[in-house]
Amino acid sequence: MQACAAGADGRRHTKDDWGKCRRDVVDVVSEGWGQGQARASALGVAGMMAALAAAANGQRDLHAPHLVEAVRGAAAPASGSAVTTAATRFDFADVHANPIARDAAEVILSGLSFSHRAGTARLACEQVFDARTCAQMDWIAGKTGTPSFRNDDHSLAELARLCADGAAASAKASKARRDRDACAPLRPYKWYVAAFRTLPDDPRWTKAIAVLTERNWFSDSGRVHGAGDRGPNPAAEIAMQIAARRAGALPGWSP
Repeated sequence: MQACAAGADGRRHTKDDWGKCRRDVVDVVSEGWGQGQARASALGVAGMMAALAAAANGQRDLHAPHLVEAVRGAAAPASGSAVTTAATRFDFADVHANPIARDAAEVILSGLSFSHRAGTARLACEQVFDARTCAQMDWIAGKTGTPSFRNDDHSLAELARLCADGAAASAKASKARRDRDACAPLRPYKWYVAAFRTLPDDPRWTKAIAVLTERNWFSDSGRVHGAGDRGPNPAAEIAMQIAARRAGALPGWSP
């Protein structure tokens, strides 16, 4: 594992980290990071944060997350209304035991509350608030996620050359595989997921949010925005805007 982590140059925190690992080792590491075959979804990750928040609140039961395609009608919920029908259909009353220990959840959320203070969400937080506010915020606990994309290190012009018909196939074998990976159709994206409090006088975590955003390219350089874990995370900015308004930390939405 240590040799794989160091890559071909034998040094950690360089671009070839994990580059010479065998596939079985790579798969284990990727799944631990939520990549590879982990098949994480925004809904699933939000459910994970909701489970952590509920455990930290001392709740022993969980409502399973689910998707609702649409709810029509603006009237207040009443017997036979669309909202009531949806609630019956998806069985909001169905609960499951929370397997997470309260003390473990508290430790995890305490650690995640530093992501926006001195971690990978700090730059995003400072796009929404100022640095001093971010350093003092304790009502949100979140984590960024940046899957690795081979095309992060290429401009759009370079990708056009690499991905032209036959271009990748004519390169040397090791380089051809990297070029082929860079030409994959999956769009580069970033994550942010968090639990947050909406009431200033209530210590309980009351909401969970997950945001998945596709990234764009800069027009001047042709490079993708926020390559790797460098630069601000737009998913975190969006989530913090929403959470801050729900919590009353920014104007525009009552708790």
